[in-house]
Amino acid sequence: LVGAVFSVAAGYVGMNVATKANVRTAAAARDGGMNRALGIAFSGGSVMGMCVVGLGLLGAAVIYAITKDSEGRLLVGTDQGGLASLDLKKAMFSDDKKVFTRSSISGTSANLPVRSLAPDSFGNIWIGSYGRGLQMLGNSAGWIRSMQYPSDLSSPAVTSLAWDSKGRMLAGNNAGKLDIIREGKPTKTEEDLTSSRRISAILPDSGGNIWAGTYEDGLYKIRPDGRREHISLGDNSAD
Repeated sequence: LVGAVFSVAAGYVGMNVATKANVRTAAAARDGGMNRALGIAFSGGSVMGMCVVGLGLLGAAVIYAITKDSEGRLLVGTDQGGLASLDLKKAMFSDDKKVFTRSSISGTSANLPVRSLAPDSFGNIWIGSYGRGLQMLGNSAGWIRSMQYPSDLSSPAVTSLAWDSKGRMLAGNNAGKLDIIREGKPTKTEEDLTSSRRISAILPDSGGNIWAGTYEDGLYKIRPDGRREHISLGDNSAD
């Protein structure tokens, strides 16, 4: 939805400017020759490119998480727009334009600040949010579950989610800690995993290791025996 709005805006601005630039280019070619006309044409054409890139970056800043669930729906989590889903089959093979729907999360989906998404094999959608902990939207309408700080989580800002090979959910947060959740219940917290303020990404591998990417503190590897390894990516490691 955000992309559609920005696409329309870029098209409107770009075509409007291009039309005016074409008139000025023709006038410049008639009065000043090819060199003058080329300069005006180049300036006019760059407006469209800058609009597309600029609005695309703005849209990327608004959208924090995109994934696909077991039913083939595209799930989009945004900063203030909550969670929305797109039925890819309907979008590809149907003329129905109303295929992009918003999901209700505790009645506040319109402004839930989504930071991460992790669908499970049962069709439930786990949602990490900024300031509201971990939410689960069940595969049946109206089934909502919430895990909050400090009773269930080590931080109210869940910035990254992933499932490991043991069926455990790994929840990284804004405090640099990693909560390990099994069957919907917190089982362990990796205290002070990083001096950073945020774990930006989590990736379990087939060997049982957990890789955690952080903001400005490089990469961490947690081995199955609990040992940790810090991998620096440079003097000023960014996420």
